[in-house]
Amino acid sequence: SCATHTHNTHMRGGGATSQGVCAVRSPLWPQFSSYGHVLPPFPSPAETLCRLEGQHVTARGTGGATETAEQRAIHAVVIFKTARSGSTWFHDVVSRLISATQLRTVNHWEPFCSPTCLVKSQQAFESGFEYLLSRCSYDFVFKCNPAPTTQRHREACLEIRNLANISITAFNPRFSWPARWPRLATALLPRATSVIVNLRRTNLVALAYSKLHHSGCGAAGSDLAHGRFDLDMLLQCAWHYAVGDQEFSSHSALAAADASGAELHLFLYEDVLADPQRMQRQIATSILGHEPAGFVVSAQSRLHKSPLCDYPDVHCTGGNHTVPVLTGLLSSRHPCLVRQWRAANTVAFTMPRSANGTIDLEGDCDPLPPMIERDGARALAELYRAPSSGSPLQVPPETGGPPRRSS
Repeated sequence: SCATHTHNTHMRGGGATSQGVCAVRSPLWPQFSSYGHVLPPFPSPAETLCRLEGQHVTARGTGGATETAEQRAIHAVVIFKTARSGSTWFHDVVSRLISATQLRTVNHWEPFCSPTCLVKSQQAFESGFEYLLSRCSYDFVFKCNPAPTTQRHREACLEIRNLANISITAFNPRFSWPARWPRLATALLPRATSVIVNLRRTNLVALAYSKLHHSGCGAAGSDLAHGRFDLDMLLQCAWHYAVGDQEFSSHSALAAADASGAELHLFLYEDVLADPQRMQRQIATSILGHEPAGFVVSAQSRLHKSPLCDYPDVHCTGGNHTVPVLTGLLSSRHPCLVRQWRAANTVAFTMPRSANGTIDLEGDCDPLPPMIERDGARALAELYRAPSSGSPLQVPPETGGPPRRSS
């Protein structure tokens, strides 16, 4: 759990009321076990946000287009991400925006990002991050040992001439789960020179589908990992990866921000799809303190923009040899997942919550207002608002499913 600190922690856009976050209960069962490894229990980020609000957490700035602060002297950008959260695009854009200011960056992409790293010791994880966040300009060779491999390189890390201006480290904290971010952030991420980012994809159905097609959705105690995108596979991918891994990533990012005192910046996959240029302005303002001089073109454009029903293996319609997953969701009473299935890919959502406040795939959720209707950046607390009492979901016609795009 997060250590308690008495200083104010700056959560960007933290104006959400405690009525949402303080009413959320962590799921007690089933356990999260992505990549076949059970995660120890951890509090929902909503619970941490509730505690921080009780410690008089303040919000600083909105990150809107009118912010004109001088360029910040940033030394570390730390991106807490998960699989299929848009991190490849985001990391590339961040690197290009910083490089456009003539600052030298060192990029560390996905350290520890392998199931074989899950069994490493807490000391090994934390020793690796001490190098990764140090601005030492080196390339790690082994994912499970992302440190300089020779004594000469390790000694060079102590010399200022070998340091980059800014280190950018993007990683899935699920693979380095024992790392103590309160300790690491206190030692390595000073408030004045650190940017802490959390990437999330709020459409759990879309993330689940994408994850299935990128190394599968294996979970402890389950024979499912690869195969067709049927109802059982959707629910397994959504629970262990779209919910579990993203909740743990936000939990870790909050722990780091709380200990550091740095702001926590939330960026959503759906917002990037909706308005990439607006998101570039927000990214530059969050990291550099000012809008970009010009927009950069990312070499990484692998963002999923097509509706689910456009993919041949999704089976939105019934038939003798198909599985009507959407109808299955309706009959098994998963209203949030149905709403997300039917939604445009640019719509962001709150987390699914049951009537008693538990995060639950059988709970309901609401779409979030689009960024164009907002004044400022997203706040993590927004994702935990209680769902409104919307209109009941209707079973689609026999030929149904969401309408296909016209060709």
